[in-house]
Amino acid sequence: MNQMTMQVGPNRTIKTIADAARKAVAGALIEVDAGDYVSDVTVWQQDDLTLRAMGGRVRLLAQGRLHD
Repeated sequence: MNQMTMQVGPNRTIKTIADAARKAVAGALIEVDAGDYVSDVTVWQQDDLTLRAMGGRVRLLAQGRLHD
């Protein structure tokens, strides 16, 4: 079985964590570029996901925002 790998970051095709959550499938590996993700909130519906910070710390700053 091949694992889906998604790369997320401001210079990637998938720019937001919320967009990754909409596109991910169960069992996916989500690689998130280091940085601050401001007002980027979501709910993950899939099972068995792996989220991995790449190149340093990933900070999720909700700024009072709730998921869509």
